[in-house]
Amino acid sequence: MILKKGLSVLLVLGLLLSTSACDSGSGSSSSAAAPESQGSGVSADGTPAFDNVKISAGSGTAGGGQYVYVGGITNIINSNLPGVEIILEATKGSGENLALLQSGDMDIASIESSIAYNAMIGEDLADGEQPFPEIRCMFSSLPTHFIATTLDQEVTNVEQFSGEIVAFGPYTGSTDISSRAVFEALGLIDSFEVLNAGWGDCFTAMGEGQVYAVTGSSIHPSSAITELEATQDVNFVPLTQEQMDLLMEVYPYYKSVTLEQDTYQGLTEDYQTIGAWQAMYTRADLDEDLVYMLTKTVFEHLDLLESTHPGGFTTRLENIGEQPVPLHMGAYRYYQEMGIEVPEELLPPELQQ
Repeated sequence: MILKKGLSVLLVLGLLLSTSACDSGSGSSSSAAAPESQGSGVSADGTPAFDNVKISAGSGTAGGGQYVYVGGITNIINSNLPGVEIILEATKGSGENLALLQSGDMDIASIESSIAYNAMIGEDLADGEQPFPEIRCMFSSLPTHFIATTLDQEVTNVEQFSGEIVAFGPYTGSTDISSRAVFEALGLIDSFEVLNAGWGDCFTAMGEGQVYAVTGSSIHPSSAITELEATQDVNFVPLTQEQMDLLMEVYPYYKSVTLEQDTYQGLTEDYQTIGAWQAMYTRADLDEDLVYMLTKTVFEHLDLLESTHPGGFTTRLENIGEQPVPLHMGAYRYYQEMGIEVPEELLPPELQQ
């Protein structure tokens, strides 16, 4: 993944500093490095049964779409899979989730697929990051959309952010990584100061005039934006077609996506941008029966996920091809059971062993 420290500035605003610490703190100390116990037998319907299995799930900062979406999955499992408890972890987002998943300090996590893929193949890694060929997918969630926002209603192009302070969300989170990738490719990363803070904190700061713009690829709608829109008019600055074409050429995992007009009050028309799919990931060594039942339980209760976050409507088995990482053996078992054709490149490598 493209990630350079660039011009990130110290977080000197008291509100941002204190709240950001709260948002990211739980992500650095996951409650379960691995399930405390595994399957204890077979239930009456023939499916695996569990006893006191606790696993951790990585999401994003409070106020962000990832946190709400993974929270919905957590509620489904905790209410419908006896013997299994998921502890929802607020984190800085995809980058931290990836690191915690790789270290064994987290068991499942929401990660932008471009970040997961680069880790799997060992390319474009962040400083200190190691290749992670053992990462496996459970299911695709929903497309992320890159947005560029400001309260300045006169701005029509991201080039006009020059000389300002632009917030990228939490450092190493998906909003930060995507913003750095976008503005490096466009040759604009050195034209403004970068501030890193929690996603919700960034919009609070913009509302208070402490930062000029907030950018990043995220799940939508985000409560951080809708809350700001209750008191301020947010300008969603579009990328030009030329800018999008360049970005999709430089980063093949980005696709042209549309954020529908009714997502936010500040959108006067559909917002054309770029994005990559978010997905739920785990490690190859997580128990096969457990991953099978986690996947099965989520897809048997999609109505609950749909009532929690719009991403529930795009969480479909058929969308597995929207992300590029092979399936976990347990998830693959459920896809087979449901008659879903899995692209050859997404078959679990363990099938060859």
